Amino acid sequence: MAAASLITADINPPQRTEYNKKRKNQQQILLNYTCKRQNNWLWRNCRGSNQPEFGTAMYWLLVTTLLTLCASYSRADYYSNSGIWQPPQPMIPPLQPIPPPLGTLQNVTCIAHDTKFTCDCQYVNQRLQLPHLIGYVFQVEISNCRSLTIEANALEDTQGLRKINFKNVENLILHKYALAFPRYASNTPLIIEFERVNFELIDSHAINGNIEEISFIGGRIDVIHPFGFTTIKDRAMLLKMDNVLVKR
Repeated sequence: MAAASLITADINPPQRTEYNKKRKNQQQILLNYTCKRQNNWLWRNCRGSNQPEFGTAMYWLLVTTLLTLCASYSRADYYSNSGIWQPPQPMIPPLQPIPPPLGTLQNVTCIAHDTKFTCDCQYVNQRLQLPHLIGYVFQVEISNCRSLTIEANALEDTQGLRKINFKNVENLILHKYALAFPRYASNTPLIIEFERVNFELIDSHAINGNIEEISFIGGRIDVIHPFGFTTIKDRAMLLKMDNVLVKR
């Protein structure tokens, strides 16, 4: 009887085999779903017995590569062709003044020497204008101009100005308040000299402010408007003219 029971006993019954097969399939489906959810775009590579380890390794390898490329690209501008790191260089402003906008006159070049501005037109055969000068200056000298125009308040931002010299100017136009000097610009009265200068126009109040002396030596004045020279209240002004032709 015992032998018969051993012979007829089934070591792996069909129910248990079928159960193990279904359980294995469910585990495989669950594993594929988990891998696909963790890394959707790499889920096709997540197959086999090493699915989680393979997918994670590929993912971190790709992330590390992208971060390395981004870091290299962001630092590329700080390296020269020789491969030596250099800090960003500041922009150096141009030494020459910015050209005037289109439709305006070209500025005459004015060079600063200590406390003196020297503006030399060098007899350029075109009409120039005096640029807006700024800073502490004792004397301004303007010379050798074929045609020069001075707009309003060209020198109002200077400080400590004492003397202005014009020499060898063939055609000079002084617009209203061209040489206007407010009281705060200088406590010292100004001396203005015109030597061998021909005026096309001296507009009203063209020379205005704390003026001590104005001298004209040689040259001519084509048109001078009323109140061409005005000074501050209670201040006398010395006007000198030597060999000057005044038309009207």
